[in-house]
Amino acid sequence: MESHAQLRARRLPVLACMRAPRFIPPGTLVEVTMRTNAARLHLRPSAALNAAILGIIGRALDKYPVLIHAFVVLSNHWHALLTASDAKAQADFLRYVHGNIAKAAQELNGVLGKVWQQRARVIPILDEEAQRDRLRYLLAHGTKEHLVASPLLWPGVTSARAMAAGEGRMPATWENRTLRSSLERAARRARARAGSTEPAGPIHPAHYTKRYPIVLTPLPVHEAMTVPERAAEVRAIIADIVSAHPGPHLGIRKVLAQSVMARPAEPSCARPPLCHTRYPALYARYCELRCDFVAAYRRAALRHLERPTLAAFPVDVFLPTSVFVPVARTPRLAVMLV
Repeated sequence: MESHAQLRARRLPVLACMRAPRFIPPGTLVEVTMRTNAARLHLRPSAALNAAILGIIGRALDKYPVLIHAFVVLSNHWHALLTASDAKAQADFLRYVHGNIAKAAQELNGVLGKVWQQRARVIPILDEEAQRDRLRYLLAHGTKEHLVASPLLWPGVTSARAMAAGEGRMPATWENRTLRSSLERAARRARARAGSTEPAGPIHPAHYTKRYPIVLTPLPVHEAMTVPERAAEVRAIIADIVSAHPGPHLGIRKVLAQSVMARPAEPSCARPPLCHTRYPALYARYCELRCDFVAAYRRAALRHLERPTLAAFPVDVFLPTSVFVPVARTPRLAVMLV
C-alpha cells in the first residue's frame, strides 16, 4: 500500500486551484456539517424557526432519496448523519435544505445577506465504531459547549429527544412560502377590486402547509437492535455526556436571548479528516481510492477543456461547470448582428 507521501506525489499538479470533487459512492453513510457565515448565531432557536427547519428537512426527505439517522441544529452550525442513494441525491437534498433554511433565517431572525459560510463539509463514516463515535459527537452538542445541562434540553432542533424516547418519527409541517405569498397577493387584489379599505385577514395555514414527518432511520450499527435497545443506548450516551460536562452552563433563557449577529470568542477552525474511522489501514485505503478518483476527474477535466465530447469522467460525479470551452471560428458579435 502506498504511503501518504507517495499518494501526494502522484496527484496531478494541474488544476491545483480546482475544488476537489467529493468522493461519495452510492449508499455511503456520511456526516454533514454546515456552518454559518463568520460563525454568527444566525440560526438562534425560536419556536417559529424550529418549526420551519423541521418542515424543510421533512420536505427534503420526501423529495429526495436520502435517509437521515440523526441531526442537530445549533445557533451557528448544524450536523446530520445521512445516507443518500448517490452523490446527486445528496447534493440536491443539501442544496434544498440549506437554501430554504437560509431564507427562513432571513425572514424569521432578521438576518441580512449571506447566511452560510461555504459549501457543506461531507465526511464518509467507514466502520461501526466510527458510527458510534460520530453519533456521540452529534448528541453532545449543546452540552459540550456548556450551553445547556443536557442535550435533551437544547431549545433548538435536535433528534436527541426522539431517539432517547425510541420514537422513529418527528412531526414536521412544511410551509409553502411561495403559495402563501400568492394567496396574500390574491386576497389584496380581490379587496382592492371590491373597493374595501379593511385590512385583509390572515390566511389559514391549512391552505399553504403540509405535514412531512421526519423518519429517523437507525444507523447501520443499530439495525439489528430493537427499538428499546436503541433508545437505551442513546440514553446511556446522553447520561455519559452530561456527566462529562458538569457545567456551569449558559442556560436556555440566555441562549434564546443571544443576538443573531453575535459569534463565539473562539470559533471552531480544526481541519477535518477525509473520513471517519478508527483503523489507520482503512483510512489509508480510503485516501488511496479518493486520490485515484480525484486524479481521474482532473484528467477528464483537462480533456473536457480541450474537447468536451471526448472526456471520460469517473462515475457518480458532477461535470465541471466553470470550464470555458472555446470554439474555433466563432464570428464576432458585430458580424452576427448583421
